Amino acid sequence: MEKFECYVRERLLPDKLNAQKAVDELVTEMREYQSLLVTIDTIVDNELREMETRVNMGNNMFMTANVEDTSRVIVKMLDGLFVSLPIERAREFIPKRIEILQTRISHLEIKMCEIQATIDKMLASINQFQSIQQ
Repeated sequence: MEKFECYVRERLLPDKLNAQKAVDELVTEMREYQSLLVTIDTIVDNELREMETRVNMGNNMFMTANVEDTSRVIVKMLDGLFVSLPIERAREFIPKRIEILQTRISHLEIKMCEIQATIDKMLASINQFQSIQQ
């Protein structure tokens, strides 16, 4: 019985926590893309050539930034890889990237549910076995 309890505690629970952490990171990244898309839509819809905005420098510390040329935007392509794209190309890329992130989030959520189901089954079996022994 201890082997099964140990497996739940040392393998399944950490796997579930890691999947949850990955989901949280992907959701944060997706929100950043959605925010950028809103900003791009504002620039395009209002035909802005320059603008003033607030930029999160980290830890919710914001600074005012003056954007002198709104024709290009820097977009995160992959981890650590950023590219300057024309605004129309970024407007095409971002929804595709959001869709990819949503798919990855869905897969991880399914994995988390499977792990939780396995945990529940194992704990129920352990409890049932222990009640039979007593």
